[in-house]
Amino acid sequence: MFFRKKSKQKLTEAEQRTRELLSDTDVALYDQPPRRSVSVLYACTALAMAFLGWAYLAQLDEVTRGDGQVIPSSKKQVVQSLEGGIVEELLTREGARVKKGQVLLRIDDTSFSSDLGEREAKAISLRAQLTRLQFEISNPSGGELVFQERLVKRAPMVVQNERSLYEIRKSNLLAKERVLGERLTQRRMELAELDENRKRFERSLEIAMEEQKLKKPMARQGIVPKTEVLQLDRVIADLSGQLAGNGKAIPRIEAAIREAERLIEEQRLTFRQEAQMEYNELSHFQSI
Repeated sequence: MFFRKKSKQKLTEAEQRTRELLSDTDVALYDQPPRRSVSVLYACTALAMAFLGWAYLAQLDEVTRGDGQVIPSSKKQVVQSLEGGIVEELLTREGARVKKGQVLLRIDDTSFSSDLGEREAKAISLRAQLTRLQFEISNPSGGELVFQERLVKRAPMVVQNERSLYEIRKSNLLAKERVLGERLTQRRMELAELDENRKRFERSLEIAMEEQKLKKPMARQGIVPKTEVLQLDRVIADLSGQLAGNGKAIPRIEAAIREAERLIEEQRLTFRQEAQMEYNELSHFQSI
């Protein structure tokens, strides 16, 4: 057509009238796309047909599909804040550049301060207890319990409580030792009495035997009555029996004395052992 080259331009009035006189087929031919667009369309169609032909004829390697799971070489670690809290002030914004060591936000420290004070109080109480227990282990028989001056200034009530507890434990130990000590004193007095009786019996027996030696010849000669000799025999027999009984009682009293001494030492040992066990337990907590 004589007006194809003007398809992309505005048609004139004469061309418009001519277009109206044409049939639909002529108009379609008049509006067909330019030759370059048709060439591109033919090229794309040829490439698509070539790809389909290659896909149909080409041989692919065998493909196997399966489900898998990635397992890390080390334990999973969740990255998070060690301690949570309420944000009191935000000192940066999203997307801002920050430097190493820069404070990004401030957390309300009310709960942390309370927890810190509680932990410090427990630590002071623990140090006071360890001081008391260490003194009890080293000085079970008594003495003055001394605390560090810094500890006394920071927690006077805790120190006073530990001193009171020490005095109670020491008084309890001394009371037990006093009872055992009285028993020990009594046994020692009995032993001393038995020893005196032994000496007295031995001396009386010696005198009676001397007198018997003198009166036996005189009784044979009729100078003294025989009844006196018989009476001396009875006295000697009684003294010998008492001396024998005294000899048997002495080992028994000596054993009782050793038992009382052992009980006193056992009370002190028990006192130290209880203090040592409690000290070891508290030392373990302190190390944690």
